[in-house]
Amino acid sequence: MTMKIKEEIKKYKLLVEEHLGKLLQRDDVPEELLKSIEYSLLAEGKRIRPILCLQSFLLFQEDLEQILDFACGIEMLHTYS
Repeated sequence: MTMKIKEEIKKYKLLVEEHLGKLLQRDDVPEELLKSIEYSLLAEGKRIRPILCLQSFLLFQEDLEQILDFACGIEMLHTYS
């Protein structure tokens, strides 16, 4: 894998992980449940599925904010399946 590809993967992985963290900042979920969700969802992972989603979106649009929730949803489904 070239350095450029590795750098791109790292950049989008960080973007996904930061957004996942923001999505979990909730007051309407019991603390015990939230800790369990964080333990599973925020564990170290490659995040390939949401990265592929973001890269596919970039073929047609530039504003990743439009697709970040969806990309993170893909990661959540993968984590809990």
